Amino acid sequence: MFLILGLSFFLNCDQTDPEKFEMPISEDSFIQLYAKTLILKTRNLADDKKEEAIVKLLNKNGLTTEKYLKIEKYYQNNPEQWLKMLDKVEKTIQELKEQ
Repeated sequence: MFLILGLSFFLNCDQTDPEKFEMPISEDSFIQLYAKTLILKTRNLADDKKEEAIVKLLNKNGLTTEKYLKIEKYYQNNPEQWLKMLDKVEKTIQELKEQ
């Protein structure tokens, strides 16, 4: 968990230029992934187990933690897209909970 938070802080210092940023995965894939990571973060597991599960999930989807955080930062730097994405994430979480 500290690794993810540390990288998040490091990447927050870097501005992600929307004109130059290339998404390594589709928006729909990121939404699914983001929803699943949020669910994992709320599970009753030790922090190191949560981090391990998140890294495994990212790797399974062809992402490193750094790439994942850059995508997240891209959306955060684009508030309109961030809000739209979060609405979709909320719907996705509800769908996943119903399964």
